[in-house]
Amino acid sequence: MLRKLMPQRVAKERKAFVIKEISQGSTPEPRFYFMVVISTLIAANGLVANSPAVIIGAMLVAPLMTPIFGISLAMVRSDSYLLTRSLRAEIVGVSLSILLGALFGLIPLAIDPTPEMLARIHPNLLDLCVAVLAGLAGSYAMVDERISPSLPGVAIATAIVPPLANAGLCLALGAYAGAIGSFLLFLANFLSILLASSVVFFVTSMHTRFEAASPKMMLKKFGVAIFSFALITVLFTFSLIELVQERYLRQTIDHILTKKFSKIPGVVVDKVLIQHEPELLKILAAVQTSAVLNPNKVRHYERELSELFNLDTRLIIRNSLTKDIAATGSTSQTTAPDLDGDFIDENLSSEELKVMLAEQVIWEEFSHLPGFQVQSVDYREGPVGKFFLASIQCLYPPRAAEVRRLESDIQERIGDPNVHVIISSEVSLLTGSRGKMLYEWSQAKELTEASEEALEQIDRAIREQIERHKDLFLVNIHYRIKDEPWRILIEVVGPQILLPEQLKEIKKAVIAKTGRELDVQVWFRSEAVVTEEGYQAYEDFIKEPLMENQKMLLDGSSRRNEREN
Repeated sequence: MLRKLMPQRVAKERKAFVIKEISQGSTPEPRFYFMVVISTLIAANGLVANSPAVIIGAMLVAPLMTPIFGISLAMVRSDSYLLTRSLRAEIVGVSLSILLGALFGLIPLAIDPTPEMLARIHPNLLDLCVAVLAGLAGSYAMVDERISPSLPGVAIATAIVPPLANAGLCLALGAYAGAIGSFLLFLANFLSILLASSVVFFVTSMHTRFEAASPKMMLKKFGVAIFSFALITVLFTFSLIELVQERYLRQTIDHILTKKFSKIPGVVVDKVLIQHEPELLKILAAVQTSAVLNPNKVRHYERELSELFNLDTRLIIRNSLTKDIAATGSTSQTTAPDLDGDFIDENLSSEELKVMLAEQVIWEEFSHLPGFQVQSVDYREGPVGKFFLASIQCLYPPRAAEVRRLESDIQERIGDPNVHVIISSEVSLLTGSRGKMLYEWSQAKELTEASEEALEQIDRAIREQIERHKDLFLVNIHYRIKDEPWRILIEVVGPQILLPEQLKEIKKAVIAKTGRELDVQVWFRSEAVVTEEGYQAYEDFIKEPLMENQKMLLDGSSRRNEREN
């Protein structure tokens, strides 16, 4: 079959040209090693940067494929001089490429394994098939002048230098198993090109006239290469079988986890990595969720996988928090693009649809609240029955009447009168230059200089009046000066409460002191620290330990600076 496809005899001129080209390309001279250095450094950069384009550039300028043709041609023609030069060029070139890759890996660049590096440490039978076909194509392109321009494509397919550079990088990083795998990939390419080109050179009568170029003679010459090729073929076959089994296992695990997570709204499985050891299955699943997954749920999945595969399993979930927002609120309709390019799933489960509708209603009802933000909405079942647990952030919590109205609207929207709503509020605290601010008493209007001076007078007058009461401690003074009279809320703590008559006396004294009409109220909080000496506000009680802690921190920082200097 091969004899029919190829010319049985190459023209004398073409034969001389091929021999000359291969001999020149296999000469161990400075320019040959210079190109080895250049191609290796390009390949190392491409591997570290995970750039296929750069790696392809390294393949195009790499000179190591030609000496392999030289070895093959020399063995076919029994040319010891060409064989010696080709072997020396290849061996020194290979050693130089690995050494340069290792030196590049020692540069302090904080190198992390990239997909391009990982792709070259586990060769299999598919890589061997590509190398055999590339070897046939390359040698055929050499002897047939009509298709010789295809050699650059052959150089890209065989990839001689990148595995060698990768082996050097792995050695520098201490990944010796990876270095062996990368070198095996090169060796497979070397043997494949050697044997395939030998067949082509033999079929196209590239041997000498006086050479007894019988198949038996060729088998004798290439016996070691054939045996090595057969051994690598067996090894790569087992590697391919393991790869197929691993992919099947990974797909199975991916399908199981996707099915499990489909019951949780907004969860998308990105990637599943597995490490299959004799007695242990390690799984790392990267998922996107709108909330952190419960460890108990992960433990449950881990046990199910252990029972399914009858193997001790360790499951780790890499939980990335993401949230897709549509015009109606968050959505769990987005998926990975399918082959049609569609990334929106219209077929939501009933639970996912209920959560989406509930969140939409929450946004509609509470969007008027200042600082309002929906953190998460979960659909649960408990002692009170089915309910939505909505975690929100706001400046003040919604009132019971608002939650009742919200619950009624959600029941109507999802068509379930038995579902309840529970709001978990995270109230943001506001602090200004005057201390803690209450949102409902916050002053949005910009104060004039005269107003600032008036507030300072009122502030001093109120503090004087509160200090007259032994067991009352001033926490803050809240002002609202939008309209006349100015409204003032005095926030105090202590074991006693002010009577209305006492509040009137305070108000009268402050007005007399400032000459301004005021509306004064006192917000009493029954809080105080009891000591043997009497009562204290907690803010006063903690001043001394806070100052001691601050002094210790400053002293420690000073001692560290002295040691460093």
